[in-house]
Amino acid sequence: MGRQHVFVALLLVILGLVPSVTLGQPSSSNPVPLPASVSLSDVQIQLTTGGGDGCLGRCIAWGILVRGNGLVELDDLGTPPKVEAKQRTIDSDTVVELVNRFLKARFFYSLDYYGGVSSAVRNGDSLALLGGVAGTGPWTELTLRLGSATKTVRLRENIPAELQSLRDRVWQIGGPDAWRAK
Repeated sequence: MGRQHVFVALLLVILGLVPSVTLGQPSSSNPVPLPASVSLSDVQIQLTTGGGDGCLGRCIAWGILVRGNGLVELDDLGTPPKVEAKQRTIDSDTVVELVNRFLKARFFYSLDYYGGVSSAVRNGDSLALLGGVAGTGPWTELTLRLGSATKTVRLRENIPAELQSLRDRVWQIGGPDAWRAK
């Protein structure tokens, strides 16, 4: 009887009559329709860090904003004492290169959340589906806005390489190390 229930449930999911349950898998996402053209002033790329299960001493969190006109802002979002907010300008072509990286990585088609992974455990003649570890560990959010099209993705673990590369590039452009005197 258990196998029949599993088979019927899978058949209903495959036919699209019942939505699947992800149990800790990355949440699904509908693609965001993109405009044919946007002004550079309507382009924003944002990276925000945070999370954790508590901090020893000061909690560290950052906000990086890259605007289409080349303005880069770094804000300390952690607990006091905070570093003073910083601003500088980069070439607009660097912003275009960064947007192209997001588009090449199909960012607007990405899942909304990358976190714990589900697993299955055999329980006699059935499978018990176990959710991934939720926790409150460190995370990074990436947001791309092109005019009215906006997408935010939260990265925690099991992050695809393309999204790790985007996170690293935004951090390289606007993170704390980008402001240190060379």
